[in-house]
Amino acid sequence: MIHSLLACLDVAVEPDVEFFVMSSIKYLCLHCEALSNARREHRGFLIWTQENQMVPKLWERLRSDYIQVGELATHLLLHAMTLPQGEEMFWKMVHRDFTSPQWNVRFDAVGKAYVLAQMIKTAPVKANKVVQTCLASVFYHFIASLHDPNPSVAQRAIIALRAMPSHTLKLICMCFESQFDHCIVDRPLIIHAITMMSILLPDQTTLTFDFFIQRFETLVLESQLSSQTEENIFVQG
Repeated sequence: MIHSLLACLDVAVEPDVEFFVMSSIKYLCLHCEALSNARREHRGFLIWTQENQMVPKLWERLRSDYIQVGELATHLLLHAMTLPQGEEMFWKMVHRDFTSPQWNVRFDAVGKAYVLAQMIKTAPVKANKVVQTCLASVFYHFIASLHDPNPSVAQRAIIALRAMPSHTLKLICMCFESQFDHCIVDRPLIIHAITMMSILLPDQTTLTFDFFIQRFETLVLESQLSSQTEENIFVQG
């Protein structure tokens, strides 16, 4: 049934029809736990659905012109991220659109990220590290769009960021902080993104000294381990 409903989205022209179809999908996925059960009983079908239908179609329906559809797509996307292949497929969609050579695709991607940020609730994000990682990736691309070479894309990103309420900005920073703690390689990118936010939004509290104080011991320990590793692999000539 979920497969048929997702297929119906391709031929749904009216937003009201999309809303009805996605409401049915939401009921099956979030209330009846159809996909969660499929993870155990029909894993192959679930992975195929995630890659070919669920994540791509929901990403495309993060609409700002009909926000009810965008809200449903957000809830379902968060659920899809926690299922097999959800995280990988979401990252592929985000990377594909934000790095597209076509400016209008990047322009739409900024709008999708804005809808996603506006519709997300804090509680389910706090409870799941996978969701935090997925959101950190899309929010980083969103912040990077502030310096997009196309002025239309950059201007849309600036306007969207300035229009976000404080609780949404705090959620973005929370995802960045989680990724900072989780992935050492991404730390320069995360600091750069938060710095860009603080420059554009000087009245908002984004990057504070407490951020580093809370992580001081961890950073020192990692630095010591890194130094010891370098000493161990050094061979005197």
